[in-house]
Amino acid sequence: MLLSAVRAGRWGAWGGVGDYNLDGHTDLVKTHYYNQAPGLYRNDGKGNFDDVTIEAGLNKETRFVCFGAGIVDFNNDGYPDILLSTGTVYPEVARVNSRFPARSP
Repeated sequence: MLLSAVRAGRWGAWGGVGDYNLDGHTDLVKTHYYNQAPGLYRNDGKGNFDDVTIEAGLNKETRFVCFGAGIVDFNNDGYPDILLSTGTVYPEVARVNSRFPARSP
């Protein structure tokens, strides 16, 4: 599934696995590049993954490059949280192009 996403023009450097919707099936989340949405893929339990990125609202923030992703219950409320960490491997680019900040939220 992740390879299909990359072939479709959705770059990703890292992915995470977990059951984001608590249905008992392992789902996938993948990172994204500048001006792209991350990917969230729901496992239907039959070997297929549905792209639910827009449905989950993960298409709203596309300004930063993302290099880390995970599905973990960080606040121990019983519901998985989706973590996307942003950053860059070329901090010198920020000096010549402010669209690619070395530090991001």
